[in-house]
This record gives sequence, structure tokens and C-alpha cells, in this order.
Amino acid sequence: MPHSKNKRPKQSQYRQRGQVLLFICLGLVLLIGTGLYARYRPQSTTIRNAQITSQSLAQAKSALIGYALSANFASNERLGDLPCPDLIDSGVTNTACGNTDGSTGQSYRIGRLPWKTLGLPDLRDGDGERLWYAVSNTFKYKTRSNCTTIDTTGCLNSDTVGSISIRTSQGQLIFDGSNRDPTTNASVIAVIFAPGQMIRRQDGIVQDRSCNGGICLNTGVCSSGSPAKCNPTNYLDYIQMGSVVEDNANFIDNSAVNGFILGPILDSSGNAILNDKLILITTQDLLPLLERRVAKDTLNCLQAYASAPENKSRYPWPSSLASSAMSASYPDTADNRFGRVPDSLSNTAARGTVPSGMASYWPNVCAHTQGSWWAHWKQQTFYAIASTHVPAYPANTLATCGNGNCLTVQSNSGMNTATVAVIVAGRQLSLNNLSQRRISFTDISNINNYLENTNAQMSGLLSRYPNNASFNDIVITP
Repeated sequence: MPHSKNKRPKQSQYRQRGQVLLFICLGLVLLIGTGLYARYRPQSTTIRNAQITSQSLAQAKSALIGYALSANFASNERLGDLPCPDLIDSGVTNTACGNTDGSTGQSYRIGRLPWKTLGLPDLRDGDGERLWYAVSNTFKYKTRSNCTTIDTTGCLNSDTVGSISIRTSQGQLIFDGSNRDPTTNASVIAVIFAPGQMIRRQDGIVQDRSCNGGICLNTGVCSSGSPAKCNPTNYLDYIQMGSVVEDNANFIDNSAVNGFILGPILDSSGNAILNDKLILITTQDLLPLLERRVAKDTLNCLQAYASAPENKSRYPWPSSLASSAMSASYPDTADNRFGRVPDSLSNTAARGTVPSGMASYWPNVCAHTQGSWWAHWKQQTFYAIASTHVPAYPANTLATCGNGNCLTVQSNSGMNTATVAVIVAGRQLSLNNLSQRRISFTDISNINNYLENTNAQMSGLLSRYPNNASFNDIVITP
């Protein structure tokens, strides 16, 4: 018994020491885990925030391009127009976007993304801020000049150039808004911003995103003036790097020295001195899509005309280059199988000298007869018809092509035949040290100033290839 009494205290001491050691180990594990959590959670959050920002910017860009493509011609909307920004944080586009507000100096063409107008959810960046947006003067919805001359001034088509300058985060100018040369590969027509967290701008302005008391409505919409909540200075940042000075809160069209700069930009300690993240919409993003819509609408019109019973699968005479170059109203040119879309069809109808001759008017579905948008694109749009589908007075059978009478379209996938083909000219190219020109009547009557490869031969052989430095025609067939 004495021996067993001596053992029990020793076991109890061991047990107590073990428990202490266990608690120490648990404390160390908890301490290490807390340290690791504190160290790696911010990095994980930063990555997640960057993903949210990238997704929101991409979704906004896609919606803006869709808006530009969805013009309703019957409502006299212009193909390619982008909405004005939202100036009061309502989610709705402003009714107009001129240069600046005379009372506040705020640009009408920079504001929040009009997410409600675009049919989007309330997009935010990774820091919970709504996106901002700026639009070039040449692509804004209102107010704009009309397309009334053969030059591109006032027109929005494949030759229209964006007017916004962009610099890299190192200050290098990569898009020059002052360059008005339509042969330039790409130019910037809109910018979408993720503003990120509030910072102290390099010009000393401490960003404030409050409603400043009574100048915001209960809904958070800015009711008047330019309160902090709706002032781009409180969201978009300023940088000075040597001779480069850029303020993302404002810009000037057609200027190489006042555009936007890509962020983020960090100081030597790794702190953000400009945290705006930008995504661009360039002419390269948008114009080929606009050209394709023009081509599809034109083809739909031609097919609707040919499918009318009296037309027997025949198409109107195109307007010759010489005829369309000399007149704002393009006439159809008898015995001409390649040219621009005619406004009048008198020569086509005159081909039939018996009752129920070919129609002298375009069908109602023809988009080019609706609104004023067509004035922007009629110079760039051509079509060709097979030799057996030319106007004639109605025969007892439908026109068909075969035995070498069809159009032939060559592409990377081989050769195909067609009864009709629509060709829309892309932007002007600089070929063999000679730039395509589309200004004078002489320029307009020269097919080489519009089309490339076999398309410029105005024959029955056409070319359809991906866009490259020496070819950018859009060619579609039924």
C-alpha cells in the first residue's frame, strides 16, 4: 500500500504536465494559424477583387458593343452610336453628351456606366464601386452632326476614327487621339473604368464619395450640381511622371496630351498612387461588327426583292461606281452587275416592258430605306449578281445559275457559288505605300479605294478571307 501511495502523485504530475504541454501546443497552432490567416487572406481577397473587377469590365464592354449594334433604323437611330454616360448615378443615360457643363465644367461625356439603359445588373468593381465610362465625340449618341458630305465628317462608318488618347502605366502613348488618319489600325472610341478604393490623388485632392448633405435624393441620385458622389475627381485618379501629366477625371477629344492612363500605378513602397483599372473599346472591336450588320441587312433586302413573285429570283441593277460617285441619290445602272445599292429602280423596272414587270421599289423590310442611318454607309456597300439573275421581263421559270454563270467566292475553306454577294468595305488601308482615299468624286469612283483582292476586279470571282493588313472586306452570300 505505501508503495502504491507513492506512485499515484507521480502519475498525476505527469498527467498535469501533459495537459499543460497540450495547451501550449494548441496555443502555438492557433498563433501560427492566425498569423498565416492574417498574412494570406489579403492576397486571396486581392485576387478575388481583381477577378470581380475584370468580369464587370468585360460584361460592360460586351453590353456597350451590343448597344451600338442594335440600332433601330425605323426609329432613326444611328448604327454604332454609344450611349451618353450617367451623370447623376441613376443608372440611366443622360439625354445628351456635349463637351462640358458650362456651370460646373464637368464633361458630359464622362460619368458612370448607364447600366440600366444597357439592361445590365448593377455592376460593381472588386471594391464595391460602380463603373465609370467615357465616350468619344465621334461615337456619342447625342448631340451629333449629320452625315451630309462624301467626307467622313459627321459620319459614322468604317472610316470613323475614335478620338481618345491612352497611355500605359509607364506613361507611353499607345493610342493618339489627335491622329485622324482613317488608315490607322485602331483608335479608342470608349473607356470603362473600375475606380477602386478612395485614395489621396497626387494633386492633393482627398477623394470624397459622400452625398454632401442635402444635394442627393433619398434614392442616392445626385439631385443638382456636381456633388462629391457624382464628381469624377472623387473616383478617378491623377498622375504626374516627369513630363507626363494625366487626370483620368477628364479628357479632351483629338488631343495627345489629355486622355487617360492605365492603372494601377504604385510608388516605390508599393502603395497605389493611381488605382483606376481600364478596359478599352476600339474601332477594331466595333467596326467589323457594324460592317457585318450592314452586309446582312443589305443581303436580306436583296433576297426579299428577288423572292417577290414578279421578280422571279432576279435582283435590281446595282448603281455603277461612276453613277454613284456623281450623285447623292444613287440610280440603278442598266446592264451593270457590280456596284453600290441604288436608291431608285427605274432602269430595273423598265427592263420589263410587259404588264407585271419587275418591281420599281424596294420591299418594306429593306433597312436602307428606313431612317437617315443609310447615308453613313451607302458609299461603303456594294453587291454583285450572277449573270443569270439580272433584271429581265418575267419569264415562266425562276432564274437559276449554273454551268459557270454563278458568282464564285473563294475563301480558306475552298470555293463556293452564289446568286448574289454583298461586300462592305472596311476601313481605308495603306497598300503598297499608297493609301486608299475616299474623299473626292474621283476617289469614290475608284473601286481600289474600297475593296481588295479579286473584289476590286468587279468580276464574278470574289474573295472572302479573315481581316489582315492588306484585306478587310466583309463578304456575305445567301
